[in-house]
Amino acid sequence: MARINGIVLKLANTCNINCTYCYWFKDLSVYKKSKLIKDNVLSAFYQKLRNYLLKTGQNIFSIVFHGGEPLIVGKSRLEQILFNLRQIEIDLNVKIFKVIQTNGTLLDEEWIDILTSYDVQIGISIDGPRNINDLNRIDFQGHSTYERTLRGIRLLQKRRVVFGLLAVYNSSFTAQSICDFFIEELRVSSFDVLLPNVNYDHAEIPYVQAFYQELFELWYFRYRERGIKIKIAKNILNALTGQKVTMQSIGYNPEDSVMLKPDGELEASDSLHAIGTDFTAGKLNLLDVDLEDIDKDNLWNEIYNNSLTLNASCQICEFKRQCGGGHICTRWSKERRFDNPSVYCEQLKAIFSFAAQIINNNERRSDIASYTARESVAKTANLI
Repeated sequence: MARINGIVLKLANTCNINCTYCYWFKDLSVYKKSKLIKDNVLSAFYQKLRNYLLKTGQNIFSIVFHGGEPLIVGKSRLEQILFNLRQIEIDLNVKIFKVIQTNGTLLDEEWIDILTSYDVQIGISIDGPRNINDLNRIDFQGHSTYERTLRGIRLLQKRRVVFGLLAVYNSSFTAQSICDFFIEELRVSSFDVLLPNVNYDHAEIPYVQAFYQELFELWYFRYRERGIKIKIAKNILNALTGQKVTMQSIGYNPEDSVMLKPDGELEASDSLHAIGTDFTAGKLNLLDVDLEDIDKDNLWNEIYNNSLTLNASCQICEFKRQCGGGHICTRWSKERRFDNPSVYCEQLKAIFSFAAQIINNNERRSDIASYTARESVAKTANLI
């Protein structure tokens, strides 16, 4: 039986803005499906999640509310979803971690009341200052979305709600400039910068190495001590020092999440929509099967196995366990499917090597400083 630790719950197949790089709409089949999650799908989800947790004995589970734009589902419906999930938590004595990833443009006081009252962690998507954000994050009329997203951010800050920001790497900014904007101007304490979701079928692979090396160095020496969390930098450090890694694109971990779509389709990772129309389409629907039946889906099994049985070149890499082969989507090619290293392979090696050198050099300096301090204390003791 498949052991699932989390679900990406697609509340909406539609969005109120028109980001040019959005992987979800690379799959044209979404336009033929229900725009919002169906009530009978939700009813089946509550019952089958309850059954799954009882069968497995799991007491921790995670749900990511996603879209499109998940807030389009509406306040009353999302509040009812959250209420039903809380009832499962109470009845089974389990903890369900809930996260919502939103563009923030629809946030208002009432939305914040709902999300905070049910302990939903909030992630806001924004790519940087207006001139960077609006390169890709525009509305359907081609207008800026920056001020609308910023309004949502400021409202969360006014209410003192903890949240994180999520950007996608863009060659138009440096690591220092994005840190200056997020940390010094917006005054946020948690953010991440995603690698562009590309694979071997793309003509051009972005050069990201210098950016992520600079980002790691800035965080390690300047922002870490201030309690700033830059997710990818923190996870690189964790991977290199044997600590827990909490993201799909870093670390040797199974790809064991599941996507539930608005019409009930139970499928593999939602980011695989970037590969093309109907790529993730399977034959399973939660109205007819149980959650654990995802292991009957050929694609889900393929990416699960490839996330653990890495490509031959990855097997001999010194950063095999720290890197884990890179995000599964970046390994795709028509010729070899997922049996490839990430398209970012050489760049990832360089980033990990750079970070490892920084960590090792810093530890040596700390050891020398500690030894010098102990020697000084010993000499002082002898004098006394």
